[in-house]
Formats: sequence, C-alpha cells, structure tokens
Amino acid sequence: MKIFEENHAKKLTYLMLITIVIAFVLTGNIVLSQTNKIIKDEIESKLTLQSKALADQMNAFFMQKGAMVRQMSTNRTIINYLKTAQSRSDVRTNTNYKDVSSELDAIKALDNNVEFVWVVSKTENSLVGSEGAVATSDWNTQERPWFKDDLSSEEVTFTEPYIDYITGRLVTSAILKIVENEVVLGFIAVDLLLDDIPSIMEAYPIGQTGYTILLSKNGTIMYHPRQELVGKDKLSEQPGGVGNIGGEMIAGEKGLEIATVNDHKEYIGYAPVPYSGWSVATALPTSEALKQLNNAQRLSLIINVISVCIVVSLLFLLQNYMLNGQRRIQAELVQAKEEAEEANKAKTHFLARMSHEIRTPMNGIIGLSELMQKTKMTVKQQDYQGKIYTSSQVLLRLINEILDFSKIEAGKLDIERVAFYPEEIVRRLSDMLGIYLGTKQLEIIIETESEIPTELIGDPHRLEQVLLNLCNNAIKFTERGFVSLSITVEYQLQNEMFLRFVVEDTGVGLTAEQILTLFEPFTQADDSTSRRYGGTGLGLVISQNLIKMMGGKLDVSSELGKGSVFSFTLPFEISSNQRGNNLYLNQGYGDLPVLIVEDHERMRNNLANIVKSFDLSPTCLPGWQEAIHHLEQQAGEITYSFIFLDMEAEDMYGVETLSRLAALMQGSNSITIAMTTEYGRDELARIEKAVQPNAVLIKPISRIDLFRSLQAAFEQKKESYFVTNQLVHKDDFLISGYKGKILLAEDHEINQQVAVELLQDHGFSVTIARNGHEVLKNLDGTRWDLILMDVHMPEMDGCEATLLVRQDKRYKSLPIVAMTASVIKEEHNNCYRVGMKGVLTKPIDPKVLKDMLSEYVPLPYLDIPKAMERLDGKIPIYHHMLKTFAWEYVNFVDRLQETIRTGDYSTAKRMIHTLSGVAGNLSAERLFIASKQFEEKLNNSIDLKSYQEYMKELRQQLNDVLALVHEIYD
Repeated sequence: MKIFEENHAKKLTYLMLITIVIAFVLTGNIVLSQTNKIIKDEIESKLTLQSKALADQMNAFFMQKGAMVRQMSTNRTIINYLKTAQSRSDVRTNTNYKDVSSELDAIKALDNNVEFVWVVSKTENSLVGSEGAVATSDWNTQERPWFKDDLSSEEVTFTEPYIDYITGRLVTSAILKIVENEVVLGFIAVDLLLDDIPSIMEAYPIGQTGYTILLSKNGTIMYHPRQELVGKDKLSEQPGGVGNIGGEMIAGEKGLEIATVNDHKEYIGYAPVPYSGWSVATALPTSEALKQLNNAQRLSLIINVISVCIVVSLLFLLQNYMLNGQRRIQAELVQAKEEAEEANKAKTHFLARMSHEIRTPMNGIIGLSELMQKTKMTVKQQDYQGKIYTSSQVLLRLINEILDFSKIEAGKLDIERVAFYPEEIVRRLSDMLGIYLGTKQLEIIIETESEIPTELIGDPHRLEQVLLNLCNNAIKFTERGFVSLSITVEYQLQNEMFLRFVVEDTGVGLTAEQILTLFEPFTQADDSTSRRYGGTGLGLVISQNLIKMMGGKLDVSSELGKGSVFSFTLPFEISSNQRGNNLYLNQGYGDLPVLIVEDHERMRNNLANIVKSFDLSPTCLPGWQEAIHHLEQQAGEITYSFIFLDMEAEDMYGVETLSRLAALMQGSNSITIAMTTEYGRDELARIEKAVQPNAVLIKPISRIDLFRSLQAAFEQKKESYFVTNQLVHKDDFLISGYKGKILLAEDHEINQQVAVELLQDHGFSVTIARNGHEVLKNLDGTRWDLILMDVHMPEMDGCEATLLVRQDKRYKSLPIVAMTASVIKEEHNNCYRVGMKGVLTKPIDPKVLKDMLSEYVPLPYLDIPKAMERLDGKIPIYHHMLKTFAWEYVNFVDRLQETIRTGDYSTAKRMIHTLSGVAGNLSAERLFIASKQFEEKLNNSIDLKSYQEYMKELRQQLNDVLALVHEIYD
C-alpha cells in the first residue's frame, strides 16, 4: 500500500472541506427558505380560518333570527289577521286583533334581541305591532326603514342599521313577506336590537393584540375597538389599504391582506356573513403574527453557522491527523485510511438524511402544484403555478445530483440489470424535453433506428438519467438551431448489442481549455457560464461516471460558437422475451402517399425515414408556399392520405395560411396532422374549428409518437381529434371510493392533503392515521385494500406498526407500502424486512403511484369505466341500474340465508345466480367474484357449516357496494 504524501492529504482535505461546506450552505439555505415558507403559510392560513370562523359565528346569529321570522310568516293567527284587515281605523275592532297582538307579544318575549314586532298589510293601510302598538291615521309608517324595502325576495332580508325614533336605540329590521296561495298578504318586520353584538365580537380572541371588525351591507362600521367609528363611518372610506379592504368586504369577497393601520402593518382577514349580507374582519399586527417566523430564522441561521464551524474544525483536525500519519508505519496508514472512509460514509449519510428532510416539504410543494393544475385558474395564476412546479423540479434534481455524486464518491452507487423497452425511454424523453424546451424556438430531433430490439437488458433508469442530462444541457446552452438525439446500432454480437448514443447541438460551444475542466465537480465552463445558465456542475461528472459504470466512455467534441457533440457507446444484452417490432401498420396501408411539410432539412429527412419504415411513401417539401402550390396543381384531386404540417415554419402565417389549406382540402379524404409545440397546440385550439387540422402531434416527435398518430388516424377515420404524447382518460361518472379503501398513515398535514387528493382522484376512499397507534386502532371493523405507511412518524413509526400488524394472522396478506423521503437503500431494505410489500419515495410521482395502486388493488368495487363502455356512456341508464339494485338487494343476504335454512336450495341457487348476473351488469367486480364462488359452492355440495364463510364474504361485498350507491342517492 502506498503512503500518502502531504500534498495528497491536503488536496483530499480541501476537496472534502469544499464539498461539505457547499452542501451545508445549500441545504441550510434550502431548509431555511422552506421553513420560512411553511411557517408563513401556516400563519396566514390560521388568520384566514379565524376570519371565516368569526363569519360563521355571526352568520349563525342572523340565521337564528331569520329562522324566527320565517316561522312567524306561517303563523295562522297573523295570516288570518292580514286576510281580514281593511284599514288602519279598524285595527282594534278586527276580530283577530287580540289574538295577533298576543302572538306578537309572545314572540317578543322569546328573544331579548327583539325590540318590536310589526305586521303590515300589503297596501300598508293596516299595521299592528307588539305591546299593542297600532298605526293611527297620523302615524306615518314611511318613517320606518322597512317601508321602502323591496319585498320581491323569497328570503329574509335585513335592513341597514338605524336609530329607532321611538326608543332612540340602534336596531336592524328583519323583513319577510307573507304569502298564501301565491298571493302576497303583507309582510312581517322584526326590529332587532344590536346590543349583543359587541359581546359576541369581544368574546372572539385574536392573538394578544388583535381585534375584530363588523360591517353592515353598505359598509357602515357596526363594531370596532375605536368606539368613535361605530355607526358613523364606513370602512371603505378609510385611507390607504384599509379602505380597499372595506370595498372588498362590501362586495362580499373573502381574503387576507396586509394593510397599514396607524403607521404599523397588520394582517387583516375578512369574510362575508352570507345570510345577512354583512361582513367581518380579524386584524392582527404583523409583528405579533410573524414573531414565530423571525425566531425560526434566527435559530436556523445560528444552527447553520455552528454546523459549518464544527465541520471545518473537524476537517482541519483530520488534516493534522493524516499529516502525522504520513510518518507512521504501514499499519497506521491502514487505520487512517479506514477512518477516512468512515468520514466519507458519514458525509454520505448526512447528505442522504438532509435529502430526506428536504424531500418531505418538497413532496408537499410538488404534490400541491400538480393538484393545482387540475383547478380552474387565471392566466397569471397558471404562470405562477407553472414556475413553482418547474422550480421545485429543478431543486429536486439538484438534491438528486448531490446525492448521486456522494454515492459515486463513496462507491455505493449500483448499476441494475433489468429488462426494459428502449422505445418507452425515448417516449418519456420526448415528453420531458418538450417541457425543458419551454418557449425556445429550437428543433429537437429524435432519430432512432428501427433495427433496435424492442426489449433489452440493462439499467434503464441510469440510461434515461444520462440522456436527459445531456439533452437538457444541450437545450440550456442552445438559443437557435437544433438539438438532436440519435440512437443507432453500432454492432452486434451473439446475445449482445452495442448502441451508439449521440447528442448534438448548435449552441455556444466550448474551447479546448474549457473541455479540459468540463468533468470536474462543481465546475462549469467558466464563472460567467454559471451565472448565466445556473446549475451545480455535477451533471456531466455524474453522467461520465454512470456511462463508465455501464461499460462505456463519454466523448466530447466542440467548437466555440458552433455547438457541441457528446457521444458514447454502451453494451446491452438482448432479451429473449422480444415482443416483435409492433411499429407496423395493418396490412392494406402499404405505399399510401404521405406529404411532409417541414422547413428544417434534418428534421424533414428524419420524418421521411420514419415514414418509410412504416412502408408508406413520403413526399417532402420545405415550406407552406411550396406545399400549397403543389396541392393546387392537383386540381382538387388530392391523392395524399396524410399531410404533416410544420406549424413553426417561417412562411406559416397563422389563420390565413390555414384557411388557404382548408379551402384546398375541401372534398378530399386527406388527414392533416399539425406538428407543433405545447404552446402551439394552445394557439391552435383557439382558432376556428373549420380551419383546424384533423390532429395535432406535439414536438419533439419520436418514432412511437409518429406511429401512434398514424394508427389513431386510421382508426378514427376523418373525425377531428388531438393526438398528444400522453393519452388522458377521464371518467364521465365517478363515485367516491369506488375503487377501494386505503388507510393512509402520515403525520405531516400538507403531505396528508397531497396524498389524499391524489388517491381520491384515482377513485379511492381514504382514512388518515397520524401515527402507528392510530393505524392499529383503525384496523378493527374495516377491511382495507391497502395501507400506505409513512416510515417516520411520532409515538410509533411505520416499521414498528407494520411488525405489530403482521403479528395478527388476519392481516397477513394485507398490502402495506412504505412512504419515505429517504433514498438510502438500507432503509428501504428494512421496510421489506418488517413485512412491507413495496416502497414509495417522496416526492410522490403520480405515475408511480398509479402503477402501484393497480398492482396492489387490481379489482374495484365498481368498475365504472368498464360499465360506461358497455353502456356506450349512457350515464342515466347506469343511475337507474344502481337505484334499482339498491332497492331490490337491501335485504338479499337475510332472504338468502332464510331460504337455505328452510332447505329450498333450488331457490337459493336461482337467487345467487341472479345476483351474479346483476353484479356483472353493474361491473361490481368484487361482488361478482364472491357471488360466483358462492354459486359454485352451492352447486357442488350443500354443507350448512362450510357455506357460512362464503355467506360472510358475500354479505361484506354486497354491503360495500350498497354503501357506495347510498352515498350518491341518500
């Protein structure tokens, strides 16, 4: 063994120092920023909920008064009085006067908030009130505010507060018209004292220094700590942001804003009181609200500084130790080497642990961003949301790169050998590269040979990681021209094939000096490159090491200002389980003519080669002008079966050009397929349908994308449709929980929300357990299809809970899948050792989640998509079938059991056979299987003891389906 020289020891120490300090700074900043965001979001969410809770409390106050008024409107005594009242003069002589006066007095006595109760005829020539008050001829009802109120509303309405001229007290009146047999007889008005409102508002605490505000419908301040404003001023007329908030409250809006009040800033959350049209607000000084955030910032900064100082100190001690070890014998050097490896291992575990801590909030950010994509948003919100999601993916990629680099350094990164489909890797690459492309005007060309086998054996994840990194770099450093990825067969041995991968771009290029430092970690071409394009400088280092581990070598050639070429060759074992090349169209489509309009020569040639491989005959033209001229020469007899159109060509002038083409295509059987970007597709969707192409193919275009577009065109004939890189399926009729029941063990509230909404979108009902103890409590009484178990939880973690679950024989086969932000292989192996079936890594990938759910919960309670397909999408028919089923089979099991008990086995067989048919028609898959098994049992033997287990299963499955149906119609 060689003895370390002093320079080598210093270099190693400095490298470790730089790596760990950078890691500390990066992770510290990331943790600090995420902590700030989470705390601030929680503070604002709490304030918003407080204003909503106060609004609900005030709404309950008004609803109680409204319910009292509505009950009075149906009082027969009051109705009889209004039907017989003629004028003011005969109020006291009316036969119903005493009764109605007594009723009004009784109503007033029931509620301390009631000052007066008035009953007024429709023509207002007769009026009677509580305490015997009546309107004499000189008593003007028009002085009451409710005289002018419009009684067209069917609901109770509340007047603006006013000073009662009789008592001089502040009141509001609740008014409702009285109708019998669709004839308006009059109305009832209840004058309500507002004396209790201050006690309601003051009883609602807002922090230590916060306060509440109450506004009437027109914005008059009805409650405020400053008594001089109450009943006089309007909040909307206050200066600055407070006035704007008052305007929002008058408009019935809700929200949370920061406004300046008396030279200091306050959080003001506001919400409407729907029943009365009033509104409330809660105010809290930002200094109090953000006190927790400021403390967390200071603590995080102190911890980060102390941690860096400790690590730097330890590294200098390590350096001294290594220098002293140079003078020792060979055995001491071995010991020093082992200690250095332990330090490297500790660094790897530290980075992995920090990755785990960062991935937990990242799961919430990315998950909520994906959920937000499904909601209706404004254009600005869509822009913000897209940038949040993209930034989160960049951060996640940065974390993965640092962790991969650490694993490579520690020699812990392994290469897999599994079967995979090359065409699927290319398809996923084309999807992701389209996202990375953004709004850049670049051609991304994907060239693959048809001779590549459909199935190879290697490491598809690491291959995809390398190709994505190289292509992403090419896009990042290229502003115009093209980026191409070509995959060709270099040569083939008996059971092994060598594939050549080339990524070429027309970007900024590199000098010879820059190429020499290109594969150094944390380094880019120069400082200006790092500032302009960003990145860690680890991507190429990781790619180079991965390619080397897979048996290849990464080569680079470049010329400054003209672009770069990265290439490598890798060996792959040819799988014996070949599917056969399925990228061939059905017989009868051979030699069909295809017109390709594409202005980029290389892209044009690539499209032509792909079309030829499908046994079609392409004709290529470089632009729209040539294409239109060419089609005009065919004089209305266009012979092309398909016409591919480049929507980004220089001579493509939008609707005008499409209109000329549409006029030429009238009466022809040609199918037009537009080739455009994601942004171009959105633009196409906004133009008139008459001039839209029949289909849209999203760039970048791979062989499988082009094949699917042609295949879909053949199947759909001339119907208008869009073909994208990903097919989206949406059920027209869904029932909550129709696919099954999942117990979600997760203590993090944001991650709970993300997981619950993703699972509910897939059709599952979800119950949350916050720790292992709650998991065990929820097991009894419910049959779960799957447990998603967070590994790290308080009180009892996921591994301990799984061990206890597996000790119960009833749950021996219950699928349990771990959820963890850790990427350490040992932790994943530990999950399998305690009895979990799989591991789901955070942030949760929706596609991985969908595949996992399909694996562990293969059968739904109701296969609604299958039923819709059988019924040709006729939802009303399915509704009728479900209602009929719920009505006819509610007591089925009891009737079946009684039939068997009496020995009438022929009737029992007929009943269970009928249930099987009905379950099949409803696509109630689990019930269908249970009924078929029971039917088979009855046909084979009549054993009263053995059929009970089948009866129990049948009852459970039938009850589950009935419960789902009742959720809709009850």
